[in-house]
Amino acid sequence: MAAVAESSAANTPPFSADSGGAGVAVVGPEYCYPYTVELDMRKKAFSMSKMFDITDVSNNKLLFRVESPFSFSGKLRVVDAAGVPILTLKPKFGFSIRWQVFRGESDHLICSVKRSSGFRTKLKVYLPNNTTRKLCDFHLKRSFLDGPYEVYAGESKDAILAQMHKKHTAGSFFMGYNQFMVTIHPKVDHAFIVALIVILDAIKSRSSGGGGAGASG
Repeated sequence: MAAVAESSAANTPPFSADSGGAGVAVVGPEYCYPYTVELDMRKKAFSMSKMFDITDVSNNKLLFRVESPFSFSGKLRVVDAAGVPILTLKPKFGFSIRWQVFRGESDHLICSVKRSSGFRTKLKVYLPNNTTRKLCDFHLKRSFLDGPYEVYAGESKDAILAQMHKKHTAGSFFMGYNQFMVTIHPKVDHAFIVALIVILDAIKSRSSGGGGAGASG
């Protein structure tokens, strides 16, 4: 399923942006492009069902939408431009600090995500075959208060896979949406990165009363 399945056991970063390796395919190799991908993630502030539109900045092509189907479970769904479900994101046991990512609308688990305790938000990601969970397979954190969020391979402090920052514009304010710009390194699964950022935004929104991923911490 993923090119990094054994990374946590070895305590070594599974991927480096300049390593020229096989890359990181968690959702699927079809989402691993051989070049840097820039995504524009726009969150609709006043929509109850359609949360994000996600486009490729290079050609303004819609890649994904994130929907919030009516459900007491709080699950979210990532669909492609044609509306076909790619991923379902579910908070585990109703708590927003633990999430599970499933393929499509099935029970095929792709990864589990846990928020670490502490002042600053940090997400740890575990693949299904990482049964001991002594070390995570990926993590997402913000190094500085106003800096970008970064996704890293394994427990590494320098194997950066992607970066995300919130873009503040007059257009986003008056049109009623939040805008996140995401840079994803070559050969990194951009569907996987999108899922992590959506989960981050959901956790931050619930903990800060709607501040989302751009909020402090």
